[in-house]
Amino acid sequence: MEIRKIKNVPAKAKAALAGFSPNKNPKKAGAAVGIAAILVFLAAFTFSGTPVETAKAETGRAEDFYVEDGVLTGTGNHNIIAESSGEVAEILVKENDEVKAGDALIRLDTADYERQLRALRAKKTQVAVGQVTGSSPAEYVAGLPEQTEAAKAAYQAAKTAYDAGDALYRDGSISYMEYQKIKSDYETAKAAYDAASTRLSESRSAMKQNGLGSSTIGKTYYSSERDIIDVQIEQLEEDIENCTIKADADGVVTSIPVKEQSAVAAGEVAACISGKALATVEADVLTSAAPYVKPGTKCNVTLRLRGKDIKAAGKVTERYDYADEGTSSLGLSEYRVHVKAAINAESAADFAEMTGYGVEIKFCVFEKENALKVPSSAVFSDGDGDFVYLAKGGKAVKTAVEVEYKAGDTAVILSGIKEGDKVVKSADSEDVFDGARIRAK
Repeated sequence: MEIRKIKNVPAKAKAALAGFSPNKNPKKAGAAVGIAAILVFLAAFTFSGTPVETAKAETGRAEDFYVEDGVLTGTGNHNIIAESSGEVAEILVKENDEVKAGDALIRLDTADYERQLRALRAKKTQVAVGQVTGSSPAEYVAGLPEQTEAAKAAYQAAKTAYDAGDALYRDGSISYMEYQKIKSDYETAKAAYDAASTRLSESRSAMKQNGLGSSTIGKTYYSSERDIIDVQIEQLEEDIENCTIKADADGVVTSIPVKEQSAVAAGEVAACISGKALATVEADVLTSAAPYVKPGTKCNVTLRLRGKDIKAAGKVTERYDYADEGTSSLGLSEYRVHVKAAINAESAADFAEMTGYGVEIKFCVFEKENALKVPSSAVFSDGDGDFVYLAKGGKAVKTAVEVEYKAGDTAVILSGIKEGDKVVKSADSEDVFDGARIRAK
């Protein structure tokens, strides 16, 4: 029997082979080779790292829903909620006026929003000009080493002067005031050097963590500035559009709560409408969900009938400002908040003469476009905040993250990692810790 040479055989495998000759004792030789092969396999498996599942941080739409049983309350008063804040510029209707869906009821002054919008557009132009004519972020980063060296030289000179001054003061050659001046100059120089060193270290660390180089930081900086401004402009344009408060259903104006007010805040009831084309639902939501179910929150209503389901979209119009104690199906004490929602006008007729019918209401408690997402199982807390394990260079790297929202199997991340980063999917594995060797399954 021929035994081939095995490179890098572990010590235990060598010991298992020692003293055996394939010609003298074939059975023992075969056993030794088997043991050695197992040990080589185990060593290779161990040194290659713990097998883990990884997931990429990806951007996309994130949403979460809360489902509650409710009841159709039929036609009646329907609150029109202001979605922007501002001074009341004009009230276009009066009580008992008939209105159609889409009719303007109240106009709020848009001057403040328009000033902000002009300022943002000017800032966007300024950013575009800055990208063409300069590279301030790149120049700032490039100048940090030179600033640090200059601060170091100043510190060393001040330290030399301080050491000499200390000796002279002890000798009685200089006054206390002169000594304090030298000491103050030294402490100021030391603080400046420490600050410069910290800025240099932190900037290098941040650039490395975010995959930025001196040639790309300027472009990335200006691109992110433009993105931020675009989001702000989009929000302002929406606020300006919402300054015209419109009826969202046909009906009769029953009251205008803001007619005696000089200004309206977003979320306030601006007007009330009653009519046959209106349908409302009501539900009691748990206090854990109540902060997310507020006026303006979108919802979907489903009425389950024998043979078919009737579905419609709607929007929360009112949330009570207190909770009532009740008993859960398990007999436990719980607290709930009463909410009301209006079914969209185009679907209201489908629920005609169904007052008192039970419905399922699905509230959209979180939604965000272009959200950075990772599996919820990848996020863990240790008392100092939230973290993930990044898979980098065959190791698990504990990385702090800021979580915006976490529900179900998805966590939305605000900062700490970027799109494309790979995270360990199950952070609670006993074999995964900061610095642990890992390999993708």
